Amino acid sequence: MNRGDLIPSIPNPRDCSFCGTCAYLCPTSSIWLKKDGKYIKQKDFKIVNKNIVPKLDYELVELENPTTEAKMFLSGNVEVDWKKCISCMSCVNVCPTSCFTKQLPKNEEGSKNKKSKPAFNGKSCIKCGSCVNACSQEAIELTIDGINQSGKFKEIFWNSLITQLKSI
Repeated sequence: MNRGDLIPSIPNPRDCSFCGTCAYLCPTSSIWLKKDGKYIKQKDFKIVNKNIVPKLDYELVELENPTTEAKMFLSGNVEVDWKKCISCMSCVNVCPTSCFTKQLPKNEEGSKNKKSKPAFNGKSCIKCGSCVNACSQEAIELTIDGINQSGKFKEIFWNSLITQLKSI
């Protein structure tokens, strides 16, 4: 599987409320809203300027493409069960921060295992869940402990959203 295999879509745009929550929470700013052909800035989303969602407090992480960055605002943990891993490299192909990399096989005498394996370094992991969704063997588990936030927000909306996010 590679990034080209995963194509997000809105099957029925009439079901979308265009609130901007997905664009607001997208750590790589890959989702956006347009109105009359113009991009709407996040600060102009109703959920932001009506204090429905809090301000996200984040660190910027550079991506492979030097002109893009990702927002790290989630705290949590990624665990890999290497016994379940079949080295399909899906995690390597979808990770926007290159936390998963292709590890070349060691040239040891008598070694029959010449297959590359993925390696994980969580230092720049933004806890986006791309790896979890791509893994066909359910070898990767993401636990979200919290979200770095500040400011006012509507508890009835935000708290239920965070509960859902933590249960993914």
